[in-house]
Amino acid sequence: MVEKIAWDEFFLVGVEEIDVQHKHMVELVNKAVIRANEYQEREELAPLLEDLWFYAKWHFSCEESLMKILGYPEADSHQKIHNELLDELDDKVEKVLEGYCDLQELRDFLFDWLGRHAHKEDRDLGAFVTVRWN
Repeated sequence: MVEKIAWDEFFLVGVEEIDVQHKHMVELVNKAVIRANEYQEREELAPLLEDLWFYAKWHFSCEESLMKILGYPEADSHQKIHNELLDELDDKVEKVLEGYCDLQELRDFLFDWLGRHAHKEDRDLGAFVTVRWN
């Protein structure tokens, strides 16, 4: 049985809007984990993984708008990372649906995918936003 991702401070960046969105992404990942544990059929995961991809794309566009408004100096590199993350997610979802990736591997990937970005790039952005807003 694949375990859900526990929400904790690891995902927080210090900007409420971004933190709420990160929490929702963890919830979307966990919905996919629950569905995988219940059904074990890959086609059951497709709509949930598509929801996650579209939500991530929307979330990244929110961050990018914020970066533009505030003149974030790392905006270009951050946006490039967003594009790479969406490509990674797209590749992994395709592998899961084609049977080349097991569900535990998907869960581990999603934890790393979201956690790595939130913990590094988004924390840097959060620190910048906090300074600019105060």
